[in-house]
Amino acid sequence: MDIVERINLNQDVRGIDVLLTQPGHIQDEKVPYLGRELPLGLAYLASYLESQGLSAEIFDMNIYEGSFELLKKILKETKPLVVGVSAFTVDIIRAGDIARAVKEFDKNITTVIGGIHATALPEQTMLEFEYFDYLIYGRGELSLASLVKNLKSGKNPRVLEGLVYRSDGNVIKNPPQRNILPLDELPYPARSRLNLKKYAPHIQKCFTLPNTGLISSLGCPYRCVYCSIHIVHPDIYSRNPENVVKELKYCVDNFGISDFRFFDDCLTLNRARMVKLCELIIKEGLKIHWNGVSRVDRVDYQLLKLMKKAGCHQLGYGIEVGSERGLKIINKKTTLKQAQDAIYFTKKAGLETSASFIFGFPGETIGDMRKTIDFAKKLSPDIALFYIVKAYPATALYENLKKENAPVHTRWDQYLVQAPPVTGTGISGEILVGLLREAYRSFYFRPRYILQRIKRMLEHPKREFKVSLLGMKMVAAYFRNK
Repeated sequence: MDIVERINLNQDVRGIDVLLTQPGHIQDEKVPYLGRELPLGLAYLASYLESQGLSAEIFDMNIYEGSFELLKKILKETKPLVVGVSAFTVDIIRAGDIARAVKEFDKNITTVIGGIHATALPEQTMLEFEYFDYLIYGRGELSLASLVKNLKSGKNPRVLEGLVYRSDGNVIKNPPQRNILPLDELPYPARSRLNLKKYAPHIQKCFTLPNTGLISSLGCPYRCVYCSIHIVHPDIYSRNPENVVKELKYCVDNFGISDFRFFDDCLTLNRARMVKLCELIIKEGLKIHWNGVSRVDRVDYQLLKLMKKAGCHQLGYGIEVGSERGLKIINKKTTLKQAQDAIYFTKKAGLETSASFIFGFPGETIGDMRKTIDFAKKLSPDIALFYIVKAYPATALYENLKKENAPVHTRWDQYLVQAPPVTGTGISGEILVGLLREAYRSFYFRPRYILQRIKRMLEHPKREFKVSLLGMKMVAAYFRNK
């Protein structure tokens, strides 16, 4: 039950310590994202705050219409000491709007921003958005709890690690948080603070409802030029398989959830740990479905077969480009042969395959991008996702462009994965959008692919009908909104 339901039932929610929220996600008009994922990060923060004797509620503005009017009502009812906001780059402007609305309601409420954009550009974010009192960068559990405790006790919060604040017109960034909690020591996310019925990922990303995200590890040792995950998780953090299985059982027993989406950055990074997790799921007799993402050089047929037996129904790969030259440009550290083998063996193991491809890296030619389209068709994954590259803050791509004084705009709400590029790549945005359209058309309207989907429809008719229907709507929307 979420905070809105509790207020509607006239439950007493006055005087909470922290109200956690996120802005409504900006949707791409060309290829609408038809689904809503449970805000696992907010749920983790809420559960950790409660474990520290602090009261917390979650108001997910991504699932409520008229969110700002509702926000005022919630602020009036809860009277929080702190409002914490988390946001991706594309949503950071809306996050700033939330902070402004909070301050207009009551200037004495402390506003805090966190998340990957705030971590990537801490000082700049505080300069751009004046209504945030504090910014927390990196993993935020300890820093946020310490901040709230200091505010409640009257202690100076400006001495805390992982904190950014203003002082005499300057933005001050404190040293990073040194104490990183092991994932096994974190309490399970506070799913009880959410209305699980309101969350339904895109049908391609789940098998049944209700569904929830789950984390078994964080971090990735690779440094692809387009990825910034290392700034939030500079190391690899893993849970014991036994702890993960306990959470799976807890979700089954307490929420009736049997469908899970692992949010790990690379689910099979540690093969031995993945084997142990699968063996425990099988041993416990858990009748669940789950999916996640991995790398093409981190899977093999025996592992994939075991994952299938343990309930995995889909595995996604970031293949990105279709030439060896392109793989070197993006520092992917994989080969085309590894991509071919991964898709082949994933299919052979009986898993649905998903693959992403990106156009427009600096140094790429139109010929390189057409090779990517051809390679995608050659691999023929069950789901192919095509994007235009974005130089997200703190990525190697972003830093390199800055060094070269290339124009990188800060109209953050235009950082949609299907939108034209946010920096000059030597190829016009119009051409890139045209290549994107060509990729979707030529991939999804092939006889081979149509037969491929029919085969899956015979195996899982109800789900595949929904997948196909939504897929056609997405493709139609893309071509309608040119």
